[in-house]
Amino acid sequence: MVSRIWHGIRKKSEKVPWSRLLWFPFRIPKHSVISWLAIQDRLPTKVRLIQGGRDIDGRCKLCFEEQETRDHQHELMWAMRRLKGKALITILLKLGWNDCIYGIWKERNNEHFSTVQMTEAEVLILEEKKV
Repeated sequence: MVSRIWHGIRKKSEKVPWSRLLWFPFRIPKHSVISWLAIQDRLPTKVRLIQGGRDIDGRCKLCFEEQETRDHQHELMWAMRRLKGKALITILLKLGWNDCIYGIWKERNNEHFSTVQMTEAEVLILEEKKV
């Protein structure tokens, strides 16, 4: 009953090319949600906050070189081209890609909302240890 109602009211749209990067077996849901928000350009990056009227420095807090945008933080096109299929190595790479997006976003938030700060190299070392 609920399934029929859901399929009756939901808006069906074309499948997006990146859906398999996020919604695959063995995914970590909170990582997939953050990645989904990043792909949709809905994470509140500094550039988006500035566009919304906030008066802040728009540079990335991790590298201090580029403007903090979605594309600066995540290499979506690379992942879409290379992470295809259901092989174990592909699943592991997808898990790693989603974990990196989540880890970078988490550290970016730590930079803004806590006194603990890591260098770019420390963030990379932490992410490498996870993978």
